[in-house]
Amino acid sequence: MLNGKGSRPLAGAVLAGGRSRRMGRDKALLTLGGVPLVRLLLERLRRHADPVVIIAASAESYGEFGVPVLGDLHPGCGPLGGIHTALRSLDARETFILPCDTPFVSDELIAYIAAFPTDAPARVARMDDRLHPLCGVYSPACLPAIEEALAAGRLVLRELLAAVGAATIPVTPDLPFYHGRLLANLNDPAALSALDSA
Repeated sequence: MLNGKGSRPLAGAVLAGGRSRRMGRDKALLTLGGVPLVRLLLERLRRHADPVVIIAASAESYGEFGVPVLGDLHPGCGPLGGIHTALRSLDARETFILPCDTPFVSDELIAYIAAFPTDAPARVARMDDRLHPLCGVYSPACLPAIEEALAAGRLVLRELLAAVGAATIPVTPDLPFYHGRLLANLNDPAALSALDSA
């Protein structure tokens, strides 16, 4: 599938490899309206990207979702390892990365970031003065910097974004699809309880 700029194929990857220490269980399999979070995000990505995959430490928990599950090439290296796995495995395509715990990411937000006019090798969301490195597009041009960072044990995504000259995409209240929880994470039981009671 072509991205919003109409020139390059766009793949998609949901990162489900986190340890979920604060939540105490696999966040990807938590449900919203009875639907696992990972399924919600896969369905949204599928409307903008092809192929779409899950990156996880193990395929065993995710076989029911009907997409390839790619084993993380760098277990224990956090999201940077997951991004590297996606880029190395998806035929050198630009890849839209999402974490498994952002249930309010919308189709409109994905389309907005995918289509944002920039030649930067990565483009990621910025909302309320906060950078969201795991909601954005990474190109294969990032691979040398990612591999250098992994080899050196530098796993902070902000450092990678600075190194590659990433574009930050403003997600602001003037956008028609904006709402305050658009990029909210479910990190712990309190956040899940608040969502259940909302």
